[in-house]
Amino acid sequence: PAESPKEDHAEFYELWTECVQSELEKSWRSIDMKRDGVNLLYAPARMGRTLPHSTYHLWCSSFILHPFECTSRCLVKILWSALVMKYPVDVNLITAWERAAMYNFSRFDVREARESIAIARGLGLSVHTPCFQLLRAMAASHSNE
Repeated sequence: PAESPKEDHAEFYELWTECVQSELEKSWRSIDMKRDGVNLLYAPARMGRTLPHSTYHLWCSSFILHPFECTSRCLVKILWSALVMKYPVDVNLITAWERAAMYNFSRFDVREARESIAIARGLGLSVHTPCFQLLRAMAASHSNE
């Protein structure tokens, strides 16, 4: 009998996760965050899945080495994925995220600023750091739009 689409989806996800794990184990120091790096984390989150904790840890280590490669949209995806996956948020990951956000601040739009603040609150992070204060100011200055 033919497999149901749901079973196909689960089988695909398992295979995809194995490939991601393998790729991260081989080259976590050189994952290109501008290209596919963020999607290694974001794609399973969008499917309502989580990565194995060891894979998530390798991904975080890669991002911490390359935070400035991320666009503002990618930075929002990173926070959102962390929220969906419900893993403890690594302080080094958040520090790197904030450094990258400050570096890319001029590229954030109001929606991205608001999303980042809401997600950070959902993660239980302080939104009183200099980075989040800037994002809050941006969001507040455009609150009438």
